[in-house]
Amino acid sequence: MLIKLPVILLFICIGIANYYLMKSFWCHEGVWGKDVHEQ
Repeated sequence: MLIKLPVILLFICIGIANYYLMKSFWCHEGVWGKDVHEQ
């Protein structure tokens, strides 16, 4: 468990960072921004 916990936290941090990066990226595109906001 001591080995898995840091790995899980790492994946969560990467997932959150990835989510915000993709969110800000698609919002700037304009065309896909509407689809992202509707979901």
